[in-house]
Amino acid sequence: MTTTGEDGAQHHIERIYAAVTTNNGQEPGIIVLTTVSNTDQPGAPAPLDLLDAALQRADATLDPTAITTDLGPHTTPHPTNTP
Repeated sequence: MTTTGEDGAQHHIERIYAAVTTNNGQEPGIIVLTTVSNTDQPGAPAPLDLLDAALQRADATLDPTAITTDLGPHTTPHPTNTP
């Protein structure tokens, strides 16, 4: 997204949302990464370039099932042990 401030300066904002689990898959969550540049061009690094470091820092794992739009009762997925 590109925005223009009151002073006429343009800023390019990029944002990603990543569904994650923490605590060995016990806790669902979300990581939001945003970059802003002071031009009408994307910033560097891009939010996706920061994802691996953010996951490591949060001790989190990507989990597309962690966040849902289902408004029913939440159940946390648990890993299954295979013999």
